[in-house]
Amino acid sequence: MKPKGQWAQSKKSIKAAQMGCELSRRGFLSGCAACAAGLAGLSALGVSSAKGQAPYPSEKAKVRLVFSHHREDAQGKQSEQGWPYLGYDLAKVRNETLEKLHKHCPDSEFLPAVAYSIADAQKILAEDKDQQIDGYLSYMLGGWAQAGVTFANSGKPTVYVGDLFGASGEILVAIADAKRRGLKAFGVTSSRFDDVVQAVRCFESLKRLRSSKILDVGADPGVLGKAIQEVFGTKIMPITFEQLDEAYRKADRAQARQWAEKWVREAQLVVEPSQQEIEKSAAMYVAMRTLLTQQEAQAIAINCLGGFYSGKMEAYPCLGTSN
Repeated sequence: MKPKGQWAQSKKSIKAAQMGCELSRRGFLSGCAACAAGLAGLSALGVSSAKGQAPYPSEKAKVRLVFSHHREDAQGKQSEQGWPYLGYDLAKVRNETLEKLHKHCPDSEFLPAVAYSIADAQKILAEDKDQQIDGYLSYMLGGWAQAGVTFANSGKPTVYVGDLFGASGEILVAIADAKRRGLKAFGVTSSRFDDVVQAVRCFESLKRLRSSKILDVGADPGVLGKAIQEVFGTKIMPITFEQLDEAYRKADRAQARQWAEKWVREAQLVVEPSQQEIEKSAAMYVAMRTLLTQQEAQAIAINCLGGFYSGKMEAYPCLGTSN
């Protein structure tokens, strides 16, 4: 299944981060996708907060969009000789690009700027110190401003985008440099704007990951939990079997029966479990939802075998997590 492959890739990314290795473009994209999919446990469990709204972080990712290219005249056209060509309508390309980004990436807030040189990029970095910038989108339209590498050197997640007919060799050098030095950066240059959109959505995933919480029931998060928090910023919160059991004991049995009836009704075939077992699993599902709401968490992981065979859990959570 695809999610399994994505999770395997994300674990490789985490391990690479722990070892101080570079986070590859594939690892960066797949890792974000896999962890964001994992946090979809909130939607799968149908959790809502006390106010009736899902406690899923909704704040937009703040992305500094920096166009880098040769200098331009008052009309926004390239005034220096160089790639792509003298008189290239830079202003038009910038405006069209920003319009498309707004259209296709509604969960990102773009802060546009222009850099002609490293000095310009450093000035932008200095201005951003007082802002919570989630990442840099270095859009190379031409020239060799080296702005993208400057942003990546700051340690912030950076995406290099090379204008298909204008980025010249700068993006190739930037990508190779990021890989060699283990920077949090990768590059995209494509005739399909959707490839750029997918890269930008990594910022949105990272924003949600940094603002999210995973409940870890009956197990020590350990090294992996620490790595997840360090790499993605997601908080891993330990929950005891006793806390889960208390929520299970208090679960609304009428609500649990409704879920059990729904599962049976929509199943193609019920092979082994009795109605009583299904209702117990439904009560566990209600308990999981309760914990997620109480702790304002977006996902939950349970050491189900350890809890069940030690007698600390009366029902498996599997029906709930697969709902």
